[in-house]
Amino acid sequence: METIQNRSESGTLIHIDNKFFLSCQFTRCELIYTGGDFAWRNTSFVECKLTFDGPAGRTVNFLRAFNLLKEQLAGEAAPPAVPHTGTVH
Repeated sequence: METIQNRSESGTLIHIDNKFFLSCQFTRCELIYTGGDFAWRNTSFVECKLTFDGPAGRTVNFLRAFNLLKEQLAGEAAPPAVPHTGTVH
């Protein structure tokens, strides 16, 4: 897993698969998730959009077909569902 450390970005596109974010801050970024591993510590995601692509996107579509997603997640604006420190909006 690649370590991304001490990065501060705003308005960028970030592929989060196979990355460990350490002491970063991302503001108004678009996070792309395709189903791989990822983690973060001491990192914040402020007003970021989460987009599901590839296998993760197909899983989201499958769950939508059976109405198994919360409304926020169905709109693809929910934060990643992993333990974290920092804020996700």
